[in-house]
Amino acid sequence: MEQWWGGKVEYTITASAQIGGTIEPDGVFTVSEGETIQYVITPNEGYAVNDVKVDGESIGAVMEYVFEDITANHTIKVWFKSIKKFTVVFDSRGGSLVNPVTGISSGETIMLPVSTKDNFQFMGWYTEPNGKGTEFTEGTIVEFDMTLYARFP
Repeated sequence: MEQWWGGKVEYTITASAQIGGTIEPDGVFTVSEGETIQYVITPNEGYAVNDVKVDGESIGAVMEYVFEDITANHTIKVWFKSIKKFTVVFDSRGGSLVNPVTGISSGETIMLPVSTKDNFQFMGWYTEPNGKGTEFTEGTIVEFDMTLYARFP
């Protein structure tokens, strides 16, 4: 919001960061016309800058930004993306051995292997050791390291 105080015009700069890192300074600041303010963007471990938007316009995945000679209100928002790689381990529960899938990026899906077991029909992969829990399908997104368990009736 533009304000005038005894000859000084002041403006509001609003900075925010989504999950995965920080922007400093963070929050809402009032600055005088003509001032300069610098922002430093720092991803947390396992994250990278995905995009920075200044006044709603993308400026790319930058690590810092400077508002110079301020003459208007501004916003700066930062989005991060996970760069951590995950592993899915398969416990075949007495069925044929299945190798783990490694190097999975956050948000990715995987092709699921099939385990075989004599005289049993493979029913899928589940999140609980008893073969129950939630079924994990090829459309399920991987967000962390996990073990999946084969289900045979």
